[in-house]
Amino acid sequence: YLMIPLSLQIGKDLGGSWKSWRVYAGAGPFVSFLLSAEQVSKGQSKLYTDATKSKTLWDNVPPAVQPIIAGMAPELVYTLDNEAPFGTTDIKDDLRTVNAGVQGDLGLSYQCNRNRFFLEVGGNYGFVRLQKDTSNGSNHIGSATITLGYAYRLGK
Repeated sequence: YLMIPLSLQIGKDLGGSWKSWRVYAGAGPFVSFLLSAEQVSKGQSKLYTDATKSKTLWDNVPPAVQPIIAGMAPELVYTLDNEAPFGTTDIKDDLRTVNAGVQGDLGLSYQCNRNRFFLEVGGNYGFVRLQKDTSNGSNHIGSATITLGYAYRLGK
């Protein structure tokens, strides 16, 4: 998601021997737009059809049919009874394209002429459930953020 925040910021110059330093806090809404989405799985695992992990997919094929399948499609037996490989799946069509929520941060900045260096910690939380279909889950997205930055003031 590409997030576009609108932030209201309040701050205080520290003054005295710390006059170049400023502390601030900001918060506000955001809107975000889905750019891409992939589900990535690594490793291998057998696929079981029961909670006790005693029956693989192959075990559910009727015993009378197993020899026929084994003779005609041995690769299918391997797929149903052995470890299944994982990989990457594009899931963009399963997710909502727009999200909205709140974001906020706390920061400390140092001003030196037109240069400003800053460090911010914050976070965001989206109110929209990401999955279109609840059979794929029902999750919100959020994150904790740390920003280290530099700003240059144009003009006076």
